[in-house]
Amino acid sequence: MEGIKAHYGLDMPHAPYKTLGNLVSDLMAGNISVAFTDIQSPLPHMRAGRLTGLGQTGSQRWPATQDLPTLAEQGYKFEADGWYGVFAPAGTPQAIIDRLNVEINVLQKTDAVRQRIEGQNMIVPPARNATQFAAAVKRDAAIWQGLAKTTNLKDK
Repeated sequence: MEGIKAHYGLDMPHAPYKTLGNLVSDLMAGNISVAFTDIQSPLPHMRAGRLTGLGQTGSQRWPATQDLPTLAEQGYKFEADGWYGVFAPAGTPQAIIDRLNVEINVLQKTDAVRQRIEGQNMIVPPARNATQFAAAVKRDAAIWQGLAKTTNLKDK
């Protein structure tokens, strides 16, 4: 939200929430009019017609919300794809990292894992090697650190 506010010059107060449940409850009660959240928390309320999704932040539509366009599709300059990763301690032998990477990519292609990922309304990520994943982590860290500086976000 802070990135969109900064990019489009919007003047909206930041309202931090400790839980997504409280945020969704306040949206449904009309205490706040808009929020950035994960998709799973509001999804049942969207399906029941109690909340309206305005857009998805990723570069493509998620499995359970194919009818909801991305922000980029709507003409807004914003894409943020989430990811999960497996990390190992510094100094882990490359052979172990390579073996883990092969096994994780094999598992990721199984029906059981794909169904589990898609069941959480996530997109099955592309297979990456450790070097590609490290580059993605560094790229995203630089983007989010830059946004934090630009918007003057502070850790409380």
